[in-house]
Amino acid sequence: MRDVKLNHEPTVVRPLEDELFGVRYSSKTSIKPGKYVLSIKYSGEMNDDYLGLFLSEPSNSKRYVASHFEPKSARKAFPCFDEPIFKSIFNIQVRIPSDYSVISNSPVKDIIADKDKKTFIFEPTIMLSSYLVALAVFKDYIPLTITADSNITINLYSTKSNSKNTKFTLEMAKSCLDYFSEIFNLHLPLEKLDFFPIDGFASEGMENMGLITMETTALFIPDSEILSKKQYSALLTSHELVHHWFGNLWDDLWLNEGFAEYMQYVGVDHAEPSWDIMSYFVTMEHELAMYFDASIHTHPISYDSHNSLFDDITYNKGASILRMMAEMTSSYSPKSFYTILGEYLSENIYQTTTTKSLLNSLSLSSGIDLIDLMWDWIYRPGFPIVSVNLSRTEDYLHFRFQQNRYSLWYNLNEQIEKPWKFYLNGVMKLTNTVTNQVEFKNLDFGLFSENALEKSIEIGKDWKFEYYILNKDRAYFYKILYDQQSLVSLAQNMKSSELSAADKAGYVSDVVTLILTNRIKFDGDLTTLLEQLLGNLKWATSPAVWISFITSMRKLERALRGIDYYQKFLKWLMEFMEPTMSTINWSGVGPTEVDSIKVDLIDWSILLGDSGSIAKCKMLFDLPPKVDRTLVSSVIKGAVRYGDQEIFNNTWDYMLTLSDEPKLQVIFGLAATVDIDNQNRLLNHFSYDKYMINEILQQFITFGHVGVVWDYWENVGFGFGARFETMLETCVVQFHTPELLEKAYELKDVNGIARALERNEAELLFRERLK
Repeated sequence: MRDVKLNHEPTVVRPLEDELFGVRYSSKTSIKPGKYVLSIKYSGEMNDDYLGLFLSEPSNSKRYVASHFEPKSARKAFPCFDEPIFKSIFNIQVRIPSDYSVISNSPVKDIIADKDKKTFIFEPTIMLSSYLVALAVFKDYIPLTITADSNITINLYSTKSNSKNTKFTLEMAKSCLDYFSEIFNLHLPLEKLDFFPIDGFASEGMENMGLITMETTALFIPDSEILSKKQYSALLTSHELVHHWFGNLWDDLWLNEGFAEYMQYVGVDHAEPSWDIMSYFVTMEHELAMYFDASIHTHPISYDSHNSLFDDITYNKGASILRMMAEMTSSYSPKSFYTILGEYLSENIYQTTTTKSLLNSLSLSSGIDLIDLMWDWIYRPGFPIVSVNLSRTEDYLHFRFQQNRYSLWYNLNEQIEKPWKFYLNGVMKLTNTVTNQVEFKNLDFGLFSENALEKSIEIGKDWKFEYYILNKDRAYFYKILYDQQSLVSLAQNMKSSELSAADKAGYVSDVVTLILTNRIKFDGDLTTLLEQLLGNLKWATSPAVWISFITSMRKLERALRGIDYYQKFLKWLMEFMEPTMSTINWSGVGPTEVDSIKVDLIDWSILLGDSGSIAKCKMLFDLPPKVDRTLVSSVIKGAVRYGDQEIFNNTWDYMLTLSDEPKLQVIFGLAATVDIDNQNRLLNHFSYDKYMINEILQQFITFGHVGVVWDYWENVGFGFGARFETMLETCVVQFHTPELLEKAYELKDVNGIARALERNEAELLFRERLK
């Protein structure tokens, strides 16, 4: 940084030796209020760590420069007031070699040629925070285009080889953009909206105003792609799009990310209603948030901006709390939540607003005191579990409720320090014993704001209680612990189509977590209890239910590893999965709905050592693979994990001939190896590629190779921060040996490790019950 001038006068500045990369005005004379022009000549370096201005990986033939400035890396590219609260209009000019092109937030205003260089001059941006400024420089990409109803041109930049796979993302982007404009009654002040692919983008996506960057494999979706990957791409596209309404507004990170995380489902649900994407919200957002928020090492979703955490509480719990707010508003206000929200966005466009400001405005518009209702959910960690007991006397059903703070291990003396406030509702099924008439009765127990609550409902002596379910569709952020009779009644009706996929997915998660945390007791055999409570879901066809089942069973399976009871549990689990596994088509698209998540099911069965899946993998294994592209990774996993060294070596040699997505799939397969030398071979070979190393480590953790992961982190360095904590926790929670636990305890002050050790201690108590 040099030649700093204030109002055209040379100025002395002093560099600050800290992470801000800042300078301080050194004059003894204070700057008086007024308008000033600060001009700075500076130079900087491009890097390859995906922060600031960065170059594509050296090995990447698609050479490009791109930017990623969130949360505070714009200062690495140019001098600025690099805080979200400061907004400005940016006038951007970029001078590049004449055979390259460049895109930025705004359309190109002019191009000036100069020998072998070109200068691109862009239109002034709208008011932006510095972290939303963006540019990309490239030469081998072409834009594929679609036009939104608001006449915004949507461009997806693609290489020629990927151009045939752009239709899905372009149509999803148009559908979501049009729908958000409609429900908020607010059009984006943009002429164009670009999508640019970044290979190995660890952040997955970034919502730069007018120039969204996304990981390459999430942008280009073949028609034959499996449903789970289409859903991932659609949600990410919707997420980055809806940020354009919210990401430039909030001073509070949880509102920025929480709104985008929630509204992405709303956009995709509109674009593809047949997916029933809101049922996936239960496992992918709601239950994931509860998993982390159950720990004593959690934090409120609203954090001071200087300490903001890009973690599962901020994203997933933030999304869940906003969904709960939307549900309450829709149920108890005459105005739609999205209508109220759109009015607020229109009133505060280009401003920086706060949580309190939003709650106050929504309260006035909806007629509900959301400040009072939501305060504890936003500024207090944890969440409640509601215990319910049902009894009957003649014509009445009597409900007794008790709320406590949910914890990783239930103690009979557990007390709640302060009750949360929320609406308690649900649905009950009744059958008339005289006429056989069936009635579904909506249950609305009103506001639950005390430690205990008692309610009675008159139903008449001729009516037989079948079952009831509280927190319908898992709209609210609390768990329910039913009494034994109510739980069994609900279990017996899990085959019924009367219960939504969201209800069933949440039920599966609750059953497993409540068993693991000592809330559902079992005096006899655990597998007998599991069969009683989950057996009617063996033939479930909803992918969302199976995702919840696999996610939940991973926790239970992990807790049981290494003890004698494990084999008995494994036998039950294989028998449970067999009816569904037998419907999977390994050679193409299967006839059942659940076939859309066959990769998850097959990978899970391989991890468990299912002999049928292993035999199938060995039979289908070939180089190059002759199976459907979606199963390449799965088949290689089975063959490599349970095969000999020759299979690994041959697959390795084949991998070296590939690039892009096909190469990544083979690497995933190689990562299933149980041989420590092979594992280190993978890590050493890709040591130059941070994205690939992260993907390999994720696979190692999934397959339980936690020792080699920890050794790698110890040797190379821990990346404590942001989303790394989730990966760290998933690794450490599998530490069952004294040696690994001792290493983890040395770093127990780190949140991810502290939570994992707390969970380990709870699982140890659970294991003791089965020995």
